[in-house]
This record gives sequence, structure tokens and C-alpha cells, in this order.
Amino acid sequence: MTRLLTARLELVPVWQADPEAMAAAMNDPLLRRFTLRLSEDTGPDEMRAFQQDSQQAWGEGRSYQFAIFDRDTQAPIGGIGFRADINSFGYWLTKDARGKGLMSEAVSSVLAYLFDVVGVEMIKAGTDPDNHASRRILDKQGFQPIGCEQMEAANRGGVMVDCDMMALSQEAYRLGKTNAGCFGAAGVSLAQPLVLVAAAVLIDRDGRVLLAQRPDGKSMAGLWEFPGGKVQEGESPELALVRELREELGIDVTTSCLAPLTFASHAYQGFHLLMPLYAIRVWDGEPESREGQALKWVALNQLRDYPMPPADLPLVPLLFDFLG
Repeated sequence: MTRLLTARLELVPVWQADPEAMAAAMNDPLLRRFTLRLSEDTGPDEMRAFQQDSQQAWGEGRSYQFAIFDRDTQAPIGGIGFRADINSFGYWLTKDARGKGLMSEAVSSVLAYLFDVVGVEMIKAGTDPDNHASRRILDKQGFQPIGCEQMEAANRGGVMVDCDMMALSQEAYRLGKTNAGCFGAAGVSLAQPLVLVAAAVLIDRDGRVLLAQRPDGKSMAGLWEFPGGKVQEGESPELALVRELREELGIDVTTSCLAPLTFASHAYQGFHLLMPLYAIRVWDGEPESREGQALKWVALNQLRDYPMPPADLPLVPLLFDFLG
């Protein structure tokens, strides 16, 4: 089942979380004030019912609800989800987790999943006019105001309240990764340093793809990615890839035709990553771990089972087109 990892968070389907811990995390007056669909009496029993409904809805493609965990403490600190049946996006964090940029991290990861994997065309979100923090998160991701709508507030006895409505289309989301006029959608500015990385899709005779797991001690540890590394000053991406694959895996790809298959362009916090991706079927030697990373040959139809960095995730559907 889908699991999303970021630098500081782990997001899992909500029914995999402990209902009592989730209900306790939601016991916050400010949270109940602004989360319109959270009723005043949400407890473990109500959470169990919500989890059961969410599991069924996920399987039917109607709703995708995640519980947010702190990767260091493994404590539940929030929730985030999208109801496709009513086109509604929402999220919440516990009091102690707010003000640290964690929700922006979670929202960015879930948007990538919804647009790149699920294939959602449009996402809408409604915020209480007084919930300025929630509005800022949407602004940073590129959501645009589309007016005011009335929503039923379960936390206020079912009365209708005015909400500021925001929307983000898949087209605008993708433009936000490359268009300087939409850099706010990616959370970057023109002053962000550009990091050039070359990566490889190594394909064996059975059509499997090699993935490498980022080891402990590195950012985004535990995520699976395509092997490769940074392009050093004075190197071309092709020469960097030859060097990195020799250093990381002990293989030689100098006899391969290094033609790029596609590229990734993604804004991380503090830098913007540009990564050409090369498809390689011929090399000398057997890939082995030389830098402490786990390696795994993965069948094409199982690639989505492995949590990846946000930059790698959109490349998977392209591989289906190329190898499928």
C-alpha cells in the first residue's frame, strides 16, 4: 500500500494508524475550530469508522486519506487527504507540530502523488477566512482563489459557513515546476541554487529496473531512487554518470549509448534539482553496493510499491510508457 516519505515525515493510509492515538492528536480546540468536517465528538470509535470508510473509498478511487507521522518519534502528528468524489482537499497538524514547515512538506508530497500517480486533474480546497496559516500553505503550492462557497461545518452543529475556495489544476501544477512566473507553486525563488544530478534506469534482461535505497545519515533516508549522483564542475552529465555508477555500483557503462530518456525538475527546500535520466541496458560488471545503499531489482509493475523522493516519483509513469 502507498507510503510517502519526506525528509521529516512518513505518510501512510489513515487506516494503518492507531485510532486512539489519532483521536488523541485531534483533541485541540484550535484544530476543531478550523477543521470544518471534524465534529466535536470525534473519538476512537468515530476514528475507527472513518478509517474503515477511508479504506473502502481508497480502493474505489473515491478518497485518499493519509495519517502524518514524525519520522523521528513515529508519533502521529496530523492528517491530510483528498476526496475525489467531492473534489475536496484538507489537512491538519497537532499544536506542537505547527510553525515548522511540516505541513508544506506533507502537502507537496501528497500533491505529487495525486497529480503524478493518481492522475487527478483538479484539486480544490476551502479554508476558513480566519485561518491564515492554511491559506499561506495553499498559496505557496500555487493554488489560486476561485471565490467563496458555503460549506457545512460539522464542528459547529452543521451550520453553513462561508469559505475561501482555492484550486490547483494539473496543468498549473506542472507549469509551476518550470515556469518562473509560477515558482511560488514549487516553493522556490530565482535565487535558489541549481543542483545538476545525472541518474540511470538500469534495465536487466528480464525488464527489471535497479533501485537504490538512500542509507541512514543522508537526507530522505529510506527512500528508493534511480542510481546516479551530482555532476561536478567541469563534467558533462554523461561523464558524471559513468563516474558515479563506477563508484556506487562497481559497473562500467562507457560502452553504452548514453542517450537521455527524460528529465526531472523539482524544487526542494534550499535548492532546485535538475536530473537527466538515462536508460541503460548494457554495462560491464555486476552491480553491487559500494556506499552502504541497499539495492533491488524491481519489476516494472511494482515500482509504485517503493517510496521515492518527490523528484523521482513522476518518472515512474514515463517508464511505463517506455518499457511497457
